[in-house]
Amino acid sequence: ATLAIFGLMTFAACNEETLGPDDPDDPIVIPEPDEPDDPDVPGEPDEPDEQEATEGLIFDLIDGVSYAVMEYVGTSAEVYIPSTYQGLPVTYIGDEAFYGCSSLTSIRIPDSVTYIGWDAFSDTAYYNDASNWEDGVLYIGNHLIGAEYNISGNYSVREGTKTIAGGAFVYCSSLTSITIPDSVTSIGSQAFYDCDGLTSITIPDSVTSI
Repeated sequence: ATLAIFGLMTFAACNEETLGPDDPDDPIVIPEPDEPDDPDVPGEPDEPDEQEATEGLIFDLIDGVSYAVMEYVGTSAEVYIPSTYQGLPVTYIGDEAFYGCSSLTSIRIPDSVTYIGWDAFSDTAYYNDASNWEDGVLYIGNHLIGAEYNISGNYSVREGTKTIAGGAFVYCSSLTSITIPDSVTSIGSQAFYDCDGLTSITIPDSVTSI
């Protein structure tokens, strides 16, 4: 029994260090083995860094530094706009880029987009779905896309909104005042065109492009 206990103690000690045969005073430390990587699950490929752009998106280079989405000629009901294309950021959505895409029900706009042009999404299934509108105003993510003509009185743009699209409040003649939060960085062309009743507007210093 004593020999068995002694042998067990010696075996346990060997997990920490072993004396080399040439120099008994020089310990050899045996490192713990590395933890194995998690095994891949069959049928589940690794997630890409970023989802690929939806087929049918047409991009155009802007001044050699960024890309604009100029048109969508695909058929998918769900569109994913990437934050980068061919190594450069996607910062712009052109006028009428998605106009009339009647089957389009879902759009993902990345944070890299800093400007949305006139009618960026009119007459799409998303635009025509009343459940997507909030108090007469349509948002996609943190972008304000458009407002109903009959919106009236004061309107405060939702906190966290980044851009106001071109023509967003066009012909909203009963709108009297609007407050824009300091999260907004750009206001598209003719965003308040023909708003005859608009007498007061607060534009924060965060807006760098109108």
